[in-house]
Amino acid sequence: MIDLHATIRLRPTRIALLVRPTDLTSIRKFMRICCCMWGGRFNPIIPVFRSAPPAWQNTCSPQPSGKKIAQGYLNFFEPDAYVEAEPGLLERCGLDAFKNKNSIGSRAVSLNRMLQPESYRSYSELAMGHSITDALHERYERERQFVLRDKNEGLYVKEESANGLVEAMFGLYPSEKASKYFYDIYHDVFNPSEVTASPETWRKVYQEHAETPLFSTSYKIELDRGWQNDPIVYVFNPESPLDLIDLWNIRLESSPILPVPITWWNELVKDVNEFIRDQYRPLQGNPHGIMHTTTIELSRSLSEDQVKEVLAQIDQNLPDRSWGAKLFRNEIWRERQPNVGPSYNRLNLRAAERRTTLEIKKQDYSMVKFASLQPSFATIAGGGRHTRWINEVDLTSTNEVYATSYPFNVKNPFYPRLTFGREAIVIGRRGWSIAQSYVDSTTSIELQKQEDAVISYLAELGFETKLSEPGHIAKQVLHHIGGLWGIYLLKHQETLRLLNEMAGRRRRHDKENYIDEELFGPRAKPANRWVQLVQTRKQADPTSRVSISKFTDCSIIRLGTTTKCPSCTEVNWHDLNQLSYKLTCERCLATYPFPQGTANTNDVLWSYRVIGPFAVHDYARGSYGALLAINTLSGYHRFENTSTFSPALSIKLPNGELCEVDYFGWITEKLHGEKYNPRIVIGEAKSFGDGELIKKKDISQIKKVATYFPDAVIVITVLRDKFTATETDLIRSLVKWTNRFSSNRNPTNSVILLTGIELFGDYDLEHIWSTAGEEYTPFANYRHCNSLDEIARSTQKIHLG
Repeated sequence: MIDLHATIRLRPTRIALLVRPTDLTSIRKFMRICCCMWGGRFNPIIPVFRSAPPAWQNTCSPQPSGKKIAQGYLNFFEPDAYVEAEPGLLERCGLDAFKNKNSIGSRAVSLNRMLQPESYRSYSELAMGHSITDALHERYERERQFVLRDKNEGLYVKEESANGLVEAMFGLYPSEKASKYFYDIYHDVFNPSEVTASPETWRKVYQEHAETPLFSTSYKIELDRGWQNDPIVYVFNPESPLDLIDLWNIRLESSPILPVPITWWNELVKDVNEFIRDQYRPLQGNPHGIMHTTTIELSRSLSEDQVKEVLAQIDQNLPDRSWGAKLFRNEIWRERQPNVGPSYNRLNLRAAERRTTLEIKKQDYSMVKFASLQPSFATIAGGGRHTRWINEVDLTSTNEVYATSYPFNVKNPFYPRLTFGREAIVIGRRGWSIAQSYVDSTTSIELQKQEDAVISYLAELGFETKLSEPGHIAKQVLHHIGGLWGIYLLKHQETLRLLNEMAGRRRRHDKENYIDEELFGPRAKPANRWVQLVQTRKQADPTSRVSISKFTDCSIIRLGTTTKCPSCTEVNWHDLNQLSYKLTCERCLATYPFPQGTANTNDVLWSYRVIGPFAVHDYARGSYGALLAINTLSGYHRFENTSTFSPALSIKLPNGELCEVDYFGWITEKLHGEKYNPRIVIGEAKSFGDGELIKKKDISQIKKVATYFPDAVIVITVLRDKFTATETDLIRSLVKWTNRFSSNRNPTNSVILLTGIELFGDYDLEHIWSTAGEEYTPFANYRHCNSLDEIARSTQKIHLG
């Protein structure tokens, strides 16, 4: 049995509106629909356009296209489903996979369909998401029918203008007759006062926390914020659709927001000054005097004169550094990379959470099941019709057999298929988001083995891929040692040399290029040779878990005896199952008696022989080097990262050319608590040797594969401690090729160079490099090895100068 550790979180469905940024009517309609939905105020709005308007342009960065900007919003928000304001916006965003998906739980509908009544009834229901009416009913039963100690006033702000201010700041219900029951239920629960939009209403909502339709959608939703997420006062123009989009989306970022319309600024500036003064307080538990501060962000549509007027009215007697001004919008649509530019975090939501251990059986089709989480107020009605809420599942494994990490799939959540049926799973920074429709249901996830996950991923991209012979050998090696957790048995140079010395041999003959080969079987070594090896490893590392029994239990070596045939003097090896008083010679087939009287002489000797994949010549056809490289990459920063790898693959490129890679996979990097989209890793691994191990053809093949994977990381490894001068020249040419600029002005590929120093080292790279020698010491700190790109830069400086 293999255990999977799972964190399961319940949250509302994240539904994104795709809309032209000038379409104020659709924006306001969507905001009203969001008030009818549990968690609706956290639904993002994605602006879609062909070319970037001035508000999205940045003179310091290359200007992305409208499609790239929309996809950047999608990558940041990672929606579960989509609402199209008009036909064609899905395709314009690159979301073609959502078209014609008419299965149960469809993830895309038109804006008109979101609250459209069916022909057989007069009222309308949400096409996606969970209705707020269930939450309102529970609030009445648990709160509102009793006399509250701290009365929470209910308000309903009436629509008085066509600028969207009320929808964006307070919330309104749809005005259509078929949707009127949302307002009726809200009125029955809160008995709200109907008021107009004014600074006084603002104070009741944002200072006294009066209930409104917009904020009632947050019932039982926890907001995941940190101490560094200080508040933002967002000053905006309610007449600008762009500002309304920004205001709505800022709520999905980590910092709490206090919106202030520019038209009310003069009346509210005193409140803002008082807010800044209240927020300026010491960070609790911090001995260094760090203070909470406030940021005043001015929207993108405000004129220069308006900005100056706003800032001029800030109280000059406020404490120094208690506030700061911000004249730009966070570029959440920009592609994010570890340690490159500012990192903006999305606000994570959680309504419930459970941690559990899931058991899976080793079968061809391995499956795990868990009881789904659901809102306490969820009713059976509506089950099975559509996506109602989401279970986020974050899996980690104590064994590297199954893939628990995949590239993010926001543009096509219909791949990979990890559930039964045609349901989609959105894979993102918080794990696997699985749509739920039923109350008291069980969710099943079908797991893939790591090599199968990699092969199916490449097949989805159009590559014909299969495990090569070295790949099958490496897979068997992993099986014998119990996954990468058992790689410590092979993490020793002398051990690998001894295994290779005992393995089968291959002799090549080259007579005018007519090559023929001779293969020789494995050789036995005296038992005391292995005893001495284990003792040496124990002396070097007293905490080592290495023992003879570990090697025999993993079927790496097998105990037997060697005897000499008296007829032809051939030395024969017999395992314990073959031992008998009568032995047969492997060469001459003569029968001779077991030499019982000479048990302590050279005529009979206890010895070990390698078996299975460990008996394959050339360091198990390079498997040891590839697996040690995968192990180093997977745990380069103390298991903060997760990875999925397949050993050696034969890949047929779209042009028909066949290429071999020693391993292929991806690593999900996690830095400062933020998880990034997995990076593709393409590996070339070599073993020991005195000559040139890395040849021109190796560099040529890896370049051909990397051409199809911009931003992939190329990793070149050898088991010895240095690259030769000729190999260094070849690698320099590869690095020069990879440094060609991509569309975002970064090198197209990064190249990591690893030797036996890293592959046989313990702990992380920071620790390994601290004791590896003077050329490594300058890089033995967190800054130089906390991401794949930093490791690439560091190892190139170490080995290439």
